[in-house]
Amino acid sequence: PAGLLLYSHEGPVKVDPANLQQLEKRGVRVLHRGPRMTIGAARIFGRILVRFIGPMVAAAAGRQRVPWDEARVLARLAYAYAQWHELFAAHRVKIHLAALNPDLTDVGIALALDTLNGVSVAYQYSIANMGCPTALISAAEHVQFAFSPLCGQMWRRIAAPVEQVVPTGFIYDGALARVRHHDRVDRIRDGLRAHGARFILCFFDENSMDHWDSCAPHQAAAADYEYLLRWMLADP
Repeated sequence: PAGLLLYSHEGPVKVDPANLQQLEKRGVRVLHRGPRMTIGAARIFGRILVRFIGPMVAAAAGRQRVPWDEARVLARLAYAYAQWHELFAAHRVKIHLAALNPDLTDVGIALALDTLNGVSVAYQYSIANMGCPTALISAAEHVQFAFSPLCGQMWRRIAAPVEQVVPTGFIYDGALARVRHHDRVDRIRDGLRAHGARFILCFFDENSMDHWDSCAPHQAAAADYEYLLRWMLADP
């Protein structure tokens, strides 16, 4: 794996010292801080604003209609693009691999790599968009690893600007082998029955996160659990 760079754009990377030592032995670099607004990124951001936002201000001065909503989105995209361009150029990143989680950040990643003649790659980890697919399921990566050819057909139907879709199956299927013969579920179920439980309800929680782009913050998760606990107490 020599030549790999690990990072997190949501906060500092925390790696156990023993694991960090193993990574360094294998030539894997760990960037403890992801993209940020450096002087170089600020220059890129400023040039983009002057080029695209300037004419909008001029139009407003001339009392022409200005799409300010689009201008705000463009400014956010330019902000993301500038930071990622600076990061990729500084560390000579040519291939970027991340989960398929399209937003302005991912669009900025794809555009930055395209400018630097790099390749952006994303892998699918959810099938939630199959029922109502939109263009939001793609950030225009060069390559997307998908669950199946059907997913590739879905992206083509919505005209997603993806150059190549590669069916790979569920990329996390290796984790299933580690829990297939785990006896923890049996022990928990037997313990509940030993204490008088006659009906066991299993609730699959996909986790929560207090982050600006999270659709499931901690408060919402707590409300779900409170509802289930109150239901259980009301119907013993």
